[in-house]
Amino acid sequence: MLTLLREAVRWGGQTIVMVTHDPVAASHADRVLFLADGKIVSALTGESVALPTTLVRDGGYQLGDRVPLRLGDGTPVRLTLVATLDGRRGYETALLPAALLAPHTGTGLLPQIMVKATPGADLTKLTGTLSALAADHPGLRVADRDAPAVARADADGTQTWMSYLLLCMVVGYATISLVNTQVVATTERRREFMPQRLIGSTRRQVLQMMTAEAALVAIAGIVLGVLVAALTLVPLSISVLGSPIPDGSPWIFIGVVTAAIVLTLATLCSRPAWPSAASRGRWPGYGISPTPTPLIHKGFDGPAPVPRTGARSSGGSGDRERG
Repeated sequence: MLTLLREAVRWGGQTIVMVTHDPVAASHADRVLFLADGKIVSALTGESVALPTTLVRDGGYQLGDRVPLRLGDGTPVRLTLVATLDGRRGYETALLPAALLAPHTGTGLLPQIMVKATPGADLTKLTGTLSALAADHPGLRVADRDAPAVARADADGTQTWMSYLLLCMVVGYATISLVNTQVVATTERRREFMPQRLIGSTRRQVLQMMTAEAALVAIAGIVLGVLVAALTLVPLSISVLGSPIPDGSPWIFIGVVTAAIVLTLATLCSRPAWPSAASRGRWPGYGISPTPTPLIHKGFDGPAPVPRTGARSSGGSGDRERG
C-alpha cells in the first residue's frame, strides 16, 4: 500500500509543502517533481527529507547534512537531506516519509492511499477486497484511479466560476460607469457643436467627427487596459506557468475588446445624446435651426430698428419686429 500526504511546514521563513514520496502516486500527482541530486526511492526512509534545490542552495546545505525543519504542529526536527528537487521559486515542494509526517498532522490520518496491483492480478477481486476493507472503516471508500483528478477538476471548476462571478461584477460596475460618463460627456458637448452647425457643418459631418473621437477614445482605453493587465498578468504567468502568455481562452480578450468598442459607439448614439428634436429637422437640444428665423424684440426702449425696406418708423416704446 502506497501513500501520498501533504502538509505545510515552515523552514527558513518560507512555507514548504511536504509530500510523502511514492513512486506510483507520483505519476498521478498534480505536479511533476524533477530529481536534481540524490536517490529518493531507496533513501527516503526514517528521518530523511528531499528539499528543493533553491532552498538547499540558499541554506548552504549539501546531501547528507542534517537540516532543521518545523512540522505542521510546530514540532522541530532535524532530518537528513537525501535528495534535491528542481522547482520554481515560490512553488517548491519537499518530500518526507509518510510515517514521519502523519503523526504531526491535524488528524494523523492519510487523505489518500494508492494501491498498485501486481502484474497479472485479478482487478475485480482486488476491488472487492478493498471494498470489504473500506466497509469496516467508516469514511473510507474505494475510488478509481481517475477519481482524484476528477475531484481536483471539480474543485478547480468551482473556483473558476467564482472568479468569473467576481469578474462579471467588476465589469458590470465598470460598464455602468462607462455608459454614464459617455452619455454625460456627449450631452454636455451639445453647445460645442452648435457653432459648427451655424457655420455650415452638416449633421453627418458632426456625427463623423464624434465617431472618430469615440474610436480614438476606445482604442486608447483598450491599449492602456492591455498594458496595465500585462504588467500584472505576465509576471504572474511567468511565475506560475513558466510562460509569459497567460492561461485562458483568447475569446475572453476578444469579447472584452468588442464590448468596449460596442459600448462606446452605443452610448454615442444613445437617446440622451440625440434627443427627439432631430426628428423635427433641428439640431438636437439647442432650439436652433440651420435656417435663420425672425428675431422678435419685446419691450425695446429706444430707437426702433430700421426696416430693410428703408421706410422710417416713429420712435417710442412698444413691440417692434425686424423684417
